Amino acid sequence: MNHTLATMVAITFLTPLVVQADVKFSGAVQAEIASVKQGDNNERKTVTSDVLGTSHLNGGPNNIKFRFNEKLGNGLSVYGQYRTIFNTFTGSKVGQSETFIGLKGSHVHAQFGRISGAYKIRLGKLDPFVGTALQARGLGGGMTGNRMGGGERAIKGEFGHSSQVSNALELGVKYNGLSFLLQGAFDDDDDNGEGNAGLFEVRYATTNWSLFVAGAYNDFGDITESMTNGNNDDDKGSNLKIGGTAKFAGLEIAAQYEKADLGTFDGSQGAEYIFASALYRINNVSLGTWVGGYASDVENEDALSFVVGTKYHFSKRTTLYAGYRDTDSDNNVRDEDVFTLGLRHNF
Repeated sequence: MNHTLATMVAITFLTPLVVQADVKFSGAVQAEIASVKQGDNNERKTVTSDVLGTSHLNGGPNNIKFRFNEKLGNGLSVYGQYRTIFNTFTGSKVGQSETFIGLKGSHVHAQFGRISGAYKIRLGKLDPFVGTALQARGLGGGMTGNRMGGGERAIKGEFGHSSQVSNALELGVKYNGLSFLLQGAFDDDDDNGEGNAGLFEVRYATTNWSLFVAGAYNDFGDITESMTNGNNDDDKGSNLKIGGTAKFAGLEIAAQYEKADLGTFDGSQGAEYIFASALYRINNVSLGTWVGGYASDVENEDALSFVVGTKYHFSKRTTLYAGYRDTDSDNNVRDEDVFTLGLRHNF
């Protein structure tokens, strides 16, 4: 009786929400085990959780997301999202992800909150192993992203491909395959955020190919002491990239060039990346690879990285993956040699 009464009360309260708005629940759970060797003098380690200074991400892909959309009439809708991420092996919450509210029409939209940076949003089309120990961003050496260890500069992710932008306003326009995004983050009282930032993306896409150019600027301002080892001279900068994707039957390819001040492989400003990837699917098996070249403006810091890997698709939602990543730097301290095996389920 008590269970029946509780159910009736819950239905009574939730029904108006469901009727008024389309609410969807989704997420992903991933777990992987990796064998990692960093530098020439360190021993190989087997790891199952995030390791400071590596690209291993058992706390990254896992998420729970609620998204709603309600039509307001005259072609206008209100929409929003709450998303949080967690670590599979510890069960702990890793952090807050995209959470925002917005308005959209047939060709334009505006949203405000914590959002994916315009510099990041094509990442899933570029890197076939994003969100795993095989990924290219950050210390993978293939593109900009977070880099944390060694007492060196910690880089927030909106410059690279690793995080979201807090306190951000986004304006977007899309018409006949051409889209434009403009984002700004302006909060002088945000002691834990990214400072003041501006980001953009211009993209043209068809069914089988796309071209894009994206950029980001940031000034860390007063939060510099929590972001650096005391050097305040490089706490502002800009990143710019241009790239494209294409599909040919079961083959997907992508490439981009990146000029970066912040979020770079060795923490220097004025570095360059060239990146290319390919993914070929035959029935339930996908074969993937990427290669990335890094040119630093600091002597003996250039790097070459590559990945070879495979995915077995049990279904549209469940994938088993395995592969090898090699990151080879002129500075041997930054070398990484990684084997990994993982399982991901989207729901």
